Amino acid sequence: MKFTTVIVALLAAHVQAGVAPSAAVECGDLGIMDYDEAALPAGVVISEIRTCAEHPLALSPNVADIGTPAGPDGTGDSPLERRDCWYGRDYGCTDGYCWKKCIGDGRWCWTAWNKGWGNWQTCSADKQCKPTKEANCGESNGKECKKCGCSC
Repeated sequence: MKFTTVIVALLAAHVQAGVAPSAAVECGDLGIMDYDEAALPAGVVISEIRTCAEHPLALSPNVADIGTPAGPDGTGDSPLERRDCWYGRDYGCTDGYCWKKCIGDGRWCWTAWNKGWGNWQTCSADKQCKPTKEANCGESNGKECKKCGCSC
């Protein structure tokens, strides 16, 4: 009986050591993703909703040229600090993440899988960011994602 208790205790400790950190620890300043399951668009897979709300580049501004707003071409500030309207190509890859133009009025957004609710779309070349129905502008119901959606 004691042997079984010891084995169970050792296994429990081993399993607990492998538990992922809490969302608050994992996301830090990126904020925890907030959503209302009933309000999600059709086709969004709940198990594929990202853990952190904000785009990863929100925490890494380009301090080399603080005075200049930037478009998705990556010039000037981080495009997440202040966004200039963008009238260039329709989509692309900047600093490892995909973006696309919205509507045609200069607004643009960072794209995420799962219709905008999943992981941010990563890339190493513009052609990997070609618009697809599986990816869309980053979304969040909460206030945590200030860089979601289209803007300039």
